[in-house]
Amino acid sequence: SVAEVEQPCCTPVLGHRLLLLAMGLPGITLLLNNGQSHTSYTPVPQEDATALSTNSTNKASNTVGSLFKRWLNGEFTITPDENKLLDLWDVTVVVALAHTALVLPVEVAFFVGEAPVALGYIDTIFFCIFVVDILVTFQVAFNVPHARKLFEKEPVKIAKNYMAIPNGWFWIDFITIFPFEKLGCLSSLRVIRIFRLLRVVRLARVMKLASRWHSRLGVSYAWVSIAKCFVATSFAVHWITCIWGALAVEGRTQHEGTWLTAYADRIGEEEHSLTTLDIYTIAMYFCSATLTSVGFGDVAPTTLPEIALCAFTVFLTGFLWSGVLANIVNIVSNLDSYTVHFQKVSDDLNKLMAARDLPTQLQNRARRYLHESDQVKRQSFHQSTIRALSPGLQGEIAIESGA
Repeated sequence: SVAEVEQPCCTPVLGHRLLLLAMGLPGITLLLNNGQSHTSYTPVPQEDATALSTNSTNKASNTVGSLFKRWLNGEFTITPDENKLLDLWDVTVVVALAHTALVLPVEVAFFVGEAPVALGYIDTIFFCIFVVDILVTFQVAFNVPHARKLFEKEPVKIAKNYMAIPNGWFWIDFITIFPFEKLGCLSSLRVIRIFRLLRVVRLARVMKLASRWHSRLGVSYAWVSIAKCFVATSFAVHWITCIWGALAVEGRTQHEGTWLTAYADRIGEEEHSLTTLDIYTIAMYFCSATLTSVGFGDVAPTTLPEIALCAFTVFLTGFLWSGVLANIVNIVSNLDSYTVHFQKVSDDLNKLMAARDLPTQLQNRARRYLHESDQVKRQSFHQSTIRALSPGLQGEIAIESGA
């Protein structure tokens, strides 16, 4: 009966010992006796402990060395065509750039003192995004033209390309994160903000991202051109609006007459009663009217600096508007290149037949043939586009299209 009572107590002891031995924990044995436990330590020889420590150190160093070697070989490099998270990150960077291009000029122009706290937090967030983007760029492979391999994945070569002088983007990116407010020689808050406007230079990288997205999405270049015109014109008008607003705010602060003073007198309002949004709206109205060359004369410069700025505004907006109109005309005329070609051939044929005084019946047959062979001619016209591809892609297109 005593054996029957003590047997359940011995089974857990043996189970715990086997479990600890299986886990590879030599020297520690758990003993359970009558519901009580204590730990006994088996001393490990000094030679074995030293050997174990050396083996662990060697394994750790070998692991670090192996990872470093794999990193140098580009195994951890991000390939743009194979990483969808990179596209998401690019969108994040574009949002940060848009904030820089839109909000920073407003801060410089309309906030004489400290900006709202919320804007300060947002600026800090986007500043961190720019810093992380620089670190990410050091790990993104770049395209190698006229080479066997499509992308260069070695981090050392990526760094050399990124930091190359003068074509490397690193120096432009570095300017966007340089802490100008830490410079002791810059005491004015507005001057510091003006230096921070150098982040706008980073917008040039959007063109590089646009080319990458175009290869992914296949958006028509006509729509890309329209988007470029719209964005460039909107940003230019916004920045000029902020300059006009800065003149008005500075004049109101110094109690000097400006274009805003004259406008407030004309509408019978107190200048100080106009809010920041009112000033921006009036300045935007003036710049938009100047852009489209539809000036009404209700907003006009009153001081010599404002007259000079007005002349610059007229010149710049006129140049932008002419570019917009030229792009629109070019896009409309090239929406369907074959249609433009067909219409030109048709007009040339009519002129030829009229010049040679051909019979009316022959002219009708020639024009009917030209229209009825339209689809065949269109396919022949597209052959030049297909020949620009590799033979393999040409074969795949032929198979898929049933040609």
